[in-house]
Amino acid sequence: MRLFIALCPAVGLLLVADQAPGATLRVPSEYPTIQSAIHAGIWGDTVLVAPGTYTNCEFGPCVPWAVEMKPGVSVVSEAGPGVTTLRVDTPAGGLAVVRFSGVVGAETVLRGFTIRATAPGYRGIEVRGSSDVVIADCRIVDVASGYSTGSGIYALDSDFIVADCEIVRCTATSAAGLSSDASSVILVRCLFAQNDGGGAGCLAYLGYSLLAEDCVFRDNYGGRALAVSEIPEVEIRGNLFVGNEAGQSVSALSVTSGNVTPVAYAVVTHNIFLGNEATGSIGSTVGWRSPGTFEHNTFWGNFGSRASAVYGLGTEDAPTTIHANIFAGGTGGPAYRASFSEPTVSCNLFWENEGGDYFGHYIPSPTDLFTDPLFCDPATGDLTLQSGSPCLPEHSNGCGQIGALGQGCGTVSVDAWSWGRIKASYREGEDR
Repeated sequence: MRLFIALCPAVGLLLVADQAPGATLRVPSEYPTIQSAIHAGIWGDTVLVAPGTYTNCEFGPCVPWAVEMKPGVSVVSEAGPGVTTLRVDTPAGGLAVVRFSGVVGAETVLRGFTIRATAPGYRGIEVRGSSDVVIADCRIVDVASGYSTGSGIYALDSDFIVADCEIVRCTATSAAGLSSDASSVILVRCLFAQNDGGGAGCLAYLGYSLLAEDCVFRDNYGGRALAVSEIPEVEIRGNLFVGNEAGQSVSALSVTSGNVTPVAYAVVTHNIFLGNEATGSIGSTVGWRSPGTFEHNTFWGNFGSRASAVYGLGTEDAPTTIHANIFAGGTGGPAYRASFSEPTVSCNLFWENEGGDYFGHYIPSPTDLFTDPLFCDPATGDLTLQSGSPCLPEHSNGCGQIGALGQGCGTVSVDAWSWGRIKASYREGEDR
C-alpha cells in the first residue's frame, strides 16, 4: 500500500508545519497572477496568495485554468478559504479550476482556497498522472460540471491526499463530490455535504488503496455517500454518515471487491451511521460484498427497504467478519441481511429493529446480544453510552467495546472515538 506507507504518518505534520524550505513568491505584491508566480517558482518554492478572488481571465485573454500546478511548487493562501477564492466563470478550453497534471516527484500542496466554477464543463480540481499531491483546507462549492462523475474533484492514475476540506453542493450523476479512478487516496477530516449524485466514489477498477478517516458524509442524495469498488486495500474508520438519501441501492457506504489482484480486503471500523435512508427494491444503509472486517460500528435510526443496516452479498471466496457492531433502531428491512454465504459473527448487539434483526445466512453467535445498548440520548444523535451499557468492556461478557463510541452522558469517554470528537468534525451547518 504505497500511499499509506509514504504519506500517512506525515498527514498531521504537513497541515501544521511550515512549507518545505525554499523561496516565497507573493501574489499579487510581487507577481500579478498566481500562474506567473508558479512559472517563476522552482522546486521547494511556495506561492503565497493574498486574500481576493482569482479567475482564469486575470490581466488579458482567458486561460484554460485558474491554476495549473507545477511539480514541487506549492500554492497556499495567506488567510484561508473564507477570503481567498479561485474561480472560472468563462470557459477557455480547460476541464477544471485547478489542474494537477504530471505533477510527480515532490510533495506539492494546494492549501486554503474556496474553489468555484460557474462555467460549463469545469470541475473544481482535476488530478491526472500525479503523485505526492496534497489538497488541504479547501472548500469546493456549488460545482455542476456536466460530467457524469467528480464535479468537485476528479482523479485519474494518481496518489493524493485530501485533508480538512469541504466539498459541498456539487452535482453529477454519481460520485458528485469526488471521483477517483486507478488511484491511491487518503481522505482525512473532510466534509462531503449536500452533493446531488452522492458524496465520494472510488469506483476505479484496479485502483491501489483508499483510507477514509474522521470524515463526515452528511445529507448527500441521489447516490451513495461513499462508494468503493475493486480497490485492493480499503480502510474506512471513524467517519460519520448522517442523513444521506438514495432512491435506489445504498444510501451511505458500499464496498465491492470485484476481481482484482491482489485480492481486495476492506476494514470498516468505528463508524457511525445515523438517519440514512435508502428506498427502492434493494435499499440499504451499507452494501457489502468484499472480504474483510466490519467491526465496532454503530447504527441508529436508518431506513433501508432491503436492509436497514447492512446488506451483505457474500461469497465463499470473500469471507467476512462481522464483530462488535450495534444495529439498533432500524426501519424497513431486517438490520443485517446476509445473502449467498454465512459471515463469521461475534459480539454484535441488536435492538428495536422494526424489520427484524437478521435474515438469510446470518447465524447468530452465542456472544451476540439482543438488548438495549443504553445510548445517552439517541433522539438528539448522542450515541455515546450510559455507564451501565452492555456495550462497555466491563459489561460485555468478554466482548470488549461494542459499537463505535464509549461512555458519555456528561462524563469523559473511555473510548478514543468519542461523540465529542465526532461532533467536532461534524460542525453543524453549511460552513461547519
